[in-house]
Amino acid sequence: MAVIKVWIDEKKKRCIICGLCELIAPIVFTVTDKTHVNKNVNFSQYETEISEAVEGCPQDIIKMEIRKIK
Repeated sequence: MAVIKVWIDEKKKRCIICGLCELIAPIVFTVTDKTHVNKNVNFSQYETEISEAVEGCPQDIIKMEIRKIK
């Protein structure tokens, strides 16, 4: 698995600024008045942390795109 894209999808629900994603993956996420996915991050280096943030998000708004490696 290779994470190739990470984003915040607030179409259905809004971020509650809990900070869990930043706690799990501070290199990938920054939480201020809004949650941001940091730029210029090599997501493949943080696949485990990103997956944990996606699964742990109480609003289910963190999304990721993966590519399966053969």
